[in-house]
Amino acid sequence: MVDAKNSQPASSAETPKERYERNWSDLLQELRVTLTGTQILLGFLLTIAFSSRFAELTDEQQTLYVFTVTASACAMALLVGPVALHRALFRLGMKDEIVRAGHALTLGGLACLAAAVVCAVALVSQLVLTGWMWLIPVIIVAATTLLAWVAFPLWLRGEEKF
Repeated sequence: MVDAKNSQPASSAETPKERYERNWSDLLQELRVTLTGTQILLGFLLTIAFSSRFAELTDEQQTLYVFTVTASACAMALLVGPVALHRALFRLGMKDEIVRAGHALTLGGLACLAAAVVCAVALVSQLVLTGWMWLIPVIIVAATTLLAWVAFPLWLRGEEKF
């Protein structure tokens, strides 16, 4: 295991409390990066319904749009969840539980974010491309996300431990 702060192996003398604090700090850094993109995506999606071209969407495309907005809003809620959880529990000596629950909320948020991004690409692709060609960018984005966010990390877990 490597300490992200100084790129040194985590000390075996690290106490559980120190480990939870380090894990919490790592999680917050990850959330800072992820939340910015999620908030920008959601903000952009929310403005689309007020554009003049929105009325041209088919019923299916409007349904896809609502699903995309919903997935993006759920991603934001789940990714902000660890902060709300910490605010509710931070003085109760429950850092281990906060870190574990924060981890689970973050994974759920990433899953919703992946769905929102893939759906947003599907919606835009349907508006720009003809016939079945809209599926190509959707498949590329879905496969890239699945490989980068799921398959590659799982593969690394099977590799030499850091």
